[in-house]
Amino acid sequence: MATQQSVLTQQSMATQQSMATQQAIQPEPAIDHFIQHIHYACLHSFNGPDLETVELHDEFSGVGEEGQSLLLVLHPRWCPACVEHRSTAITESYERRWIANELPIDVSQMGVNERAYLRGVRDGRILALTTSMTEIERMEDYEADRELSAMMQDLGLSAVEEADHPGGMKSLTENFQEQSIEVDELEKALRAWFAEEEAYKTGLLEGWRAQGRAESEAVMECDLDSRADLLQNALR
Repeated sequence: MATQQSVLTQQSMATQQSMATQQAIQPEPAIDHFIQHIHYACLHSFNGPDLETVELHDEFSGVGEEGQSLLLVLHPRWCPACVEHRSTAITESYERRWIANELPIDVSQMGVNERAYLRGVRDGRILALTTSMTEIERMEDYEADRELSAMMQDLGLSAVEEADHPGGMKSLTENFQEQSIEVDELEKALRAWFAEEEAYKTGLLEGWRAQGRAESEAVMECDLDSRADLLQNALR
């Protein structure tokens, strides 16, 4: 009996030694925590679930506080919290300037198209926050127009102000049909509609490009204090 137990003990020890040897010769798994991914603009840590969908810088950009190698996430360049903060700041800036009559156009003299254009500039600047700067710089106007139209649809943005056209185009045409208004009057109203839409889209594209240029220049600044100031100025 004692001999049988001794044999079992030896077999168990041999098995454990074999497992330890196999574990010793297996390669160590990759250790990702030695690399810290940070957003290009705000320099906050990237916490996204999938690095395969982002645009990364091809070189390390320094060393973090805990010794990690820093790798820039070029797109998205802002973390979600900064996108929300900056979107709100841009919107509030336009509202303050609108109330204080500090916009480039006299508010009291603005027509529907002027208001649409300024709303477009505001919304274009906000859309730029989540667009790759590479796309903003390289995309032709006709490509940008198509891209912005898709983004507008995804976000539910309207090129036409609801206060000026309650119910939208469908309501507009139905009202004309119900009231038996002359065709030329309907054509005139539709022309006004499309003029407002075109003014909005013009502002959208200009605001999109302007925000992209301002931030592109800011992030290239090497001095961190000056860089922060330029990014803050890009909110005005």
